Amino acid sequence: MKRAFVLLSCVVMAAACGTPPKATYPLVDEREVPEKFIKDFKRQKPDVGQAKWEKIDSLTYRANFTANGNKARMQFSNAEVLSSWIIPLEYCTDIKEYVAQNYEGFKLDEVILSDINRKEKAYFASISRKKDVKQLQFDLTQQFIKEVGPEEEKK
Repeated sequence: MKRAFVLLSCVVMAAACGTPPKATYPLVDEREVPEKFIKDFKRQKPDVGQAKWEKIDSLTYRANFTANGNKARMQFSNAEVLSSWIIPLEYCTDIKEYVAQNYEGFKLDEVILSDINRKEKAYFASISRKKDVKQLQFDLTQQFIKEVGPEEEKK
């Protein structure tokens, strides 16, 4: 009986560790997203079918979608539109090495390639250790630039 309990506990823990993190922001139905953002999304990405929309705040929404087999997201607000591509972690070896060397105990959750402004792009890595979450910015050669504060965070 004790052996069965231990085995069951191990299976539950393994399943919990392998579960991808939930969306940070609440998912909303497309009908709740401002029509302007829907039209902008469909104009810029006509080949993409459905998107999952998240409400970041009352004026900002994020569309999560797959384009050409790659996960991506676009963030819409009245001021700007930001595009991000979610990068598979196996392509981020320099970023993984940097996190392992400089952030002991932290897990690399996600790396995105995102617009900084109209001409610049950068990698943004989300790392976590229990409830401690950090955002790190890297250049296009995956060299560390800085730890990004909440006011600068790219979604």
